[in-house]
Order: sequence, then C-alpha cells, then structure tokens
Amino acid sequence: MPRARSGPSLENATNLSDETVRRAVAGYVGVVVAALALTAAFTADASGLVLIGVTLTGFALGAAAGSVASSRFPTLPIQIGRTRYRRASVIGLAAPFMAVTLAAIFGTIGSHLGLAALASATVIIIAGHWLSSVSQTRVVAATVSGEPISTARWQPPRSPVIDRVLLVLWPLIALLYASAGDWLSAVLWGSLAALWVTSGLIEGRFRLSDTGVDPEIRIYEAGLVKQRPYSATLISWDEVDHVRLREGELVLERGFFDVRFDENSLENPKNVLSVIDGQLSRDVRVV
Repeated sequence: MPRARSGPSLENATNLSDETVRRAVAGYVGVVVAALALTAAFTADASGLVLIGVTLTGFALGAAAGSVASSRFPTLPIQIGRTRYRRASVIGLAAPFMAVTLAAIFGTIGSHLGLAALASATVIIIAGHWLSSVSQTRVVAATVSGEPISTARWQPPRSPVIDRVLLVLWPLIALLYASAGDWLSAVLWGSLAALWVTSGLIEGRFRLSDTGVDPEIRIYEAGLVKQRPYSATLISWDEVDHVRLREGELVLERGFFDVRFDENSLENPKNVLSVIDGQLSRDVRVV
C-alpha cells in the first residue's frame, strides 16, 4: 500500500496564510490597474516621468483596492479557484495587451506602445498565474479535511535538458536584440523566459533549493490532491469517468481533461490505483 501519512502536514502544505492570499489578490489587481494606466499614458504621449508616476500610482491604488476586496470577501480566491474558466479569466485579461503587442509587431502602431503593452501583458500573466495557483490551493484546503487516507511520492513532469537550454537561449536572444536596439523583440524573448520560470515554479518543474514541500499525491474521500512544492490541486472523484493503468501511465479519465501520472514518476502506481478504487464515491470503472 502507499505509505502512511508522513512529512509536512496538510496545514503546512496547503493552508496558505491569509496574508499570502491577500498579497496575491492585491498584487494582481495592482498589476492590472498599473497596466491600464501605463497603456493609457502611452497613448496620450506622456513624458517618461509621467509614465513612471502613473504606473506606480495605478499599482498602488489597484493593490489597495485588491487588499480591501480580499479582506471583505475572503471566499473570493475560492470562487476563482473552483473552475478552470474562472482561473483562465484572470490570465485572459492579458489578451487585449497582447493584441496591441501584435499590432506593434506588424507595424500597425508604434513600437513604444507595443513595448508597454507587451510588458503589461507579461506581468498580468505572471500575476494571474500566481493568483490562479493560490486560488486552487485555497480550494484544496477548503474542500479536504484531516489527514489523507494515504500518500505516494510523485515527481511532476520535467525535462531538465530542455529547461536549461531554453533558460539560457531565450535571455541570450533577448540580449542580442537589446544590443541591436530592438527593444520590442528583446522584451518579447525576455518575457518568454520569465513566463517559463513562473510556470515551472508553479507546476513543480523547478524548485528553489529545499523550499516548499515534497511533491506527492494525497488520497482523500473527496478526491486526489496533486501536491507540488508551492501549490496543490484537487481532482474530485465525481469528475472521474475511468481510472486505469495504461501504457506506462496511471490515467484518471475525465473527458478532455485527463490526469496522467507516469509510472516511473509515481511511487507504487498499482497500489495507488487500488486505494483510489476503494475511495470512488460513485460507479467509476477501473480497468
């Protein structure tokens, strides 16, 4: 059987502090307001000092509003984290800025406005990804209770060689464009590197030394929790159509959103399957 509960407690692993959640909400709202203010100032052909002042003021006002909203509506992150569409929407606010960036790349508008829009889109995606991760982790803490029935060590999917190549290549390309005076392209490639690092930390591909918690899967009566070093997600049994070991993978089938674990990355996959079978709350076929 998968090992009994050991290591960091559920509380330490998934119960984010109110301060962390408040900062995530405040940071996200602040970034969005700052991006809008910066883009509007660029369209008004404002001076450099005005651009800086407007951006900082926008961030401060937005962060203050986000902090108040988080305090007055403490369940807001949980509401965001419950559905993938809500989580996607916080990142989707970057779409208008990406449209402006594309217009600048194709020469429809000035490169300076495109540069501001690209920087804004990048920061919104990073802040949105962070808020989405915090929200999902908050949902786990609000849904499961007590100790897990069992746990199993798990290694999130990663490609170390590809990661290293990209994290060297993209900044290098950015520096080459910057040295040639093409700042829009430089920021574009630099943004790709920043987004790759952000997604790697949230998805568990990267880990800063021994920070966070050891990745594992946790089986509860409510569902299966994928615990990454800095975040957690819940797969409810009600979402699962079939569970099976197939072609070297443990697969939880749920329509277009299957959850897959490579057998080599998971401790005792057959035993994990057996425990999952015993916890299914409705008629789910195990093959």
